[in-house]
Amino acid sequence: MKYINKIFPYVAILFSTIILFVCVHTFWNWDINVPIDFTQDTITDGGTLTLAKKAIRGEGILSTINFWTIDNSSVAWGIIDASVHYLLLRFLAIFIHSVGVLTNVYYIATFVLCAWFMYYVLRRLNINSQISFAISLIFAFLPGHWERSIRHLAIGSCFALPLMLLGCVYIVLGYVDTDEKKEFVVWNSKVVIYRSYIEGIVGTLLVCFSSIYFCAFAMILHAFLAVISLLKRNKKGIYFFLSYICIDVMSIFATLIFPNLMSKGDAVSQIGATRNIAEINTYGMKIMQLVLPIHGHRISFLQSLRSLYASSFGENENASSSLGFIFSVAFIFSILCVFLDNPKYKKYAEIGKLNVFILLVSLVGGLSEFIGLVISSIRCYNRMSFIIACLSAFVLAILLDEYLINKTKKRTLILAAFIVLIGIYDQTSERMKISDEFAAVYVQKWNDEKNFFDKIELSGAKEVLIYPSKYSSLYNDNYFYKYETIKAYIHTNDVKFSTGYVQGSSTDLWIKALEGYDNEEKIKICAAVGIDGILLYKDGFKEIEEFNSIYNDFLLYVGEENILVSENQQWYFFSIQSYIDQLKNWDVNQLKGLIDLLYSNRVELDKVYYFNEDAIQTYIVDGFSKAEFDFRWSLNNKSTMEFIINKENYGDIDITLSYMQLSDPQEIEIRVNGYVLNTMSLIDYQPISFTVPRSMIENDTIMLEISYSNPSSPASKGINSDNRELAVAWHTIELSDTGENIEHGDAYVDMQYFYEYLEY
Repeated sequence: MKYINKIFPYVAILFSTIILFVCVHTFWNWDINVPIDFTQDTITDGGTLTLAKKAIRGEGILSTINFWTIDNSSVAWGIIDASVHYLLLRFLAIFIHSVGVLTNVYYIATFVLCAWFMYYVLRRLNINSQISFAISLIFAFLPGHWERSIRHLAIGSCFALPLMLLGCVYIVLGYVDTDEKKEFVVWNSKVVIYRSYIEGIVGTLLVCFSSIYFCAFAMILHAFLAVISLLKRNKKGIYFFLSYICIDVMSIFATLIFPNLMSKGDAVSQIGATRNIAEINTYGMKIMQLVLPIHGHRISFLQSLRSLYASSFGENENASSSLGFIFSVAFIFSILCVFLDNPKYKKYAEIGKLNVFILLVSLVGGLSEFIGLVISSIRCYNRMSFIIACLSAFVLAILLDEYLINKTKKRTLILAAFIVLIGIYDQTSERMKISDEFAAVYVQKWNDEKNFFDKIELSGAKEVLIYPSKYSSLYNDNYFYKYETIKAYIHTNDVKFSTGYVQGSSTDLWIKALEGYDNEEKIKICAAVGIDGILLYKDGFKEIEEFNSIYNDFLLYVGEENILVSENQQWYFFSIQSYIDQLKNWDVNQLKGLIDLLYSNRVELDKVYYFNEDAIQTYIVDGFSKAEFDFRWSLNNKSTMEFIINKENYGDIDITLSYMQLSDPQEIEIRVNGYVLNTMSLIDYQPISFTVPRSMIENDTIMLEISYSNPSSPASKGINSDNRELAVAWHTIELSDTGENIEHGDAYVDMQYFYEYLEY
């Protein structure tokens, strides 16, 4: 009976959360086989769909065998900080084999986990069970959680925050000094470990391996508390927080550094990504957004108030940092208590100090700017609102528990029910409801796409190139279009698609090289390496005219009988099996010549390349605008280019760059293959030259990175409305061999796999 009583609240929370979710979303209007969201970030590992597909297929979190690669290897594509999510998805995948069902179930599961963890922690803080139950439910339905967690698994990781914060709160409130037996775990008569300490370790590990953002936030908070403990000479706090910091650091090593060390030269997608440091303020937190009502609030006045703020000051993802009315009251109360010198409010003041510190870090213009100088990858400090929400939930729970000490059970139940009703009404909106019209459109879209990719599988295609690639001059460089192509992987089981390839990998270089050939040559080269289909994505093209031109060319070369078209006319599949059949009559030398063609003329030495010409696009990796007149502006604080030297023997390489404009005086740092080569000032628009030693050139590749000291936007200077961060308008670039020839290894990617493949 004792264990039943302990389990019952968690069972009640499970059913209550599911019922609330279904009612709030009107989920009965939806097809459970279709993901509730399958757009933008939801598609990637950062969302749920790709990770769910990997879980079902039993693939590793950092790799997949179902993306096409030039060397027939698995693709290092993923994010290891989603390990907790992946393990949970793998467990659920034992019972669920539909990617749509699995995505929906896991999305709902994050709400249940949020409520479970919060309830457990509040009970550990000796909070009344009814109040704990109520607060856990409304914590699960935080606006930021239901708005964004399906697209960002990192947001769904907020379920682990209460447990991570438990150890912190125990120290801050002095609970570890209690003599209560239940607060200790005794290993033997000489070794005593605090239960809250162990719980804090578990919570920290869950946080660190489910969200690199929350891992970074945890380390910031732990460092602050370690300093405070040191100043107060609190020995327990010192070993608590120093050990937590060690876990944070080791987790960052495991999630960011270790995967890159193991990648053996191929970069790991989405690992250690750099961001524009200015985005720290763009995605910083604002106090008003914490306390304002959500968008689409059921009360029209509050809805209008939020809309007025948004139209006046602008918003991005930080719009979802609203705490809701109940937690906002608790948050404000905790801040006020900091400034009240009253022992009665000491508990709330101590937690309030943590909220104050988080504000100082996360607000626009806050301490996050200093942190960004070291870790620019962390930019969305508005997500610290989840920590504030969690701490505010603790404040509210302690406050209500003290108020209810002498109250009857009936009054407590009424208050708990009132909290749930007010919280859910306030924190959710009509926007969450799935209408019949919405369901009809999106369910049909998913099913149409699935049917199309089913046809590709039935056609017998095994390896498919998706076009256009990001290196094509025809490519629509829209942030979200590149995600759509990953649907090809999600909807199929046995076909390998050229999506998700890793920047700098052999596949990436091969696809980049392919852009140097006309459409028929592209088809022949693809056939030569075993690709038996090409998939066009219409929205991936800048202009419809460009798509029509490519389509008509492929139609001419392939024939109408070898084409499949999706119902929405966005996807066009061209089978090129006939070309492979033709190549069977070729000898091995002919095939080798056709394959090696890709690696000739990669970069022509002693040739001046103009930045306004399409030819330069082959070598641009990141950090440049589109062509403008006879130059390209650098974007943000770094520009990256990649060149492959196509000579059997070469010496040092001289590089000369010319430019036409500067946004402001610039100091630049030049790196080659990760090594700092030079720093210089740009003066009087004179061309700059530098020499890349042969010893710096790895695998015949020059990865050139130019960092800028002073990028700025025309808008910030009142010139126009252009908000791009610009530094240098680059005009030309030329690479030249010094003439000193040095023997070195083969410049080509090992193609032995393909020679064996083509022996038939």
